[in-house]
Amino acid sequence: MKIMSMVLLILETKRVNIGSRLEAVVFLELLRRDYEIYVGTIENAEVDFVAIKQGIKEYYQVSYTVTDDETYKREVSALKKIKDDYRKILLTADSGYANDESV
Repeated sequence: MKIMSMVLLILETKRVNIGSRLEAVVFLELLRRDYEIYVGTIENAEVDFVAIKQGIKEYYQVSYTVTDDETYKREVSALKKIKDDYRKILLTADSGYANDESV
C-alpha cells in the first residue's frame, strides 16, 4: 500500500472531536484571565466550567453546535437547574446570536 493511501486511511478513521477542542480553548482562556475553574454537577447534569474570579461566578457550557433541538435542550438544561443569579453562558461555533433570558 502506498504511504499516502495509508495516511489517508489513518486520517479517515480518526474523528476529530471539535467540541472537546473548543472546551480546551475555553478552559485555557479562562485560565489566562485568572479564573479559578471547576467542573460543576447539579442533579446529574454537568456544567462544563464554573469560573470564579474575585468571588463572582460564571457558568459555561461549550458545544460545537446546538442547532439540533435535543442538543440545545441538553446543554441548556444544566444551566437552568442552577438557582442563583450569576451569569450562565452557552458558547457554540454556530453563527448568529441568541439570548434566552430564561436561562
